[in-house]
Amino acid sequence: MNVLSKIEYFISNFIKYIRSGGVTYLSISYTNYGNVLANKTILITGGSSGIGSAIAKKFLSAGAKVIVCGRDSVKLNALSNELANENLFTEVWDLSDFTGLEEKYAQIVHKHSKIDILINNAGIAVNKSLSQINFDDWDSVMSTNLKSAYFLSKYFGEINTTKSDSTRKIVNISSLNSVVAYPGPYSISKSGLNILTSSLAKIYTEKNILVNGIAPGYTATGMTRQNTIYNAYRNDSLNKRIGLPEDVAELALFLASDASNHIIGQTIFIDGGQSVQ
Repeated sequence: MNVLSKIEYFISNFIKYIRSGGVTYLSISYTNYGNVLANKTILITGGSSGIGSAIAKKFLSAGAKVIVCGRDSVKLNALSNELANENLFTEVWDLSDFTGLEEKYAQIVHKHSKIDILINNAGIAVNKSLSQINFDDWDSVMSTNLKSAYFLSKYFGEINTTKSDSTRKIVNISSLNSVVAYPGPYSISKSGLNILTSSLAKIYTEKNILVNGIAPGYTATGMTRQNTIYNAYRNDSLNKRIGLPEDVAELALFLASDASNHIIGQTIFIDGGQSVQ
């Protein structure tokens, strides 16, 4: 980071300190699970950056074969170059476009023989007030955040070229905003995703498919534009820090592994205690 950038960060964090009254520096440990996901094939939607890419990295470290899909080929290529892992595969796929959705999913399954774990992570938000939201805003958010998860989960239960007695998993990435009363399509889509999680769990468990969700609080991603290098302070969480994509990835790996096989139909909040205040 050059001198100008350091000055900008210093000024930004000084202003943040004055406004919110605190500074938090991060020192976090992460679990080494070994090859707990060996021989597993995982599909992650919206995985080219942020939470999705953190999950991809964590799953690769656990021995999984990971397929990451996203709309931006440049970001996907950057992720491939960064990780340089022979078990990482990418697919350019805009999940808001439902033309040939089932066929595209079936092609991916056929190409990789099976999908053991589906991570419904793709999500977008529109930063507008109720009076500013239009039909296109609503449809875009709902299609990406909820409709795609619904139908991919449907196909996940119906299409698989390789039969297996092992437990398969769906993990839906929701949000703390799913339980916050706000009339925007993002919050409503994530609330719907919570209901989808519990509903699918009821009908899929007998198929040996376990469904759970994760609801992150405010997390440092490109969407939130929050940098944690110099200050991870967050006043509205009990531990006074912002979440990291890696925090979510830790929980995602646990839910994807057989260690969590008695957890079914739950949406687990990972938000520094924001949801209990």
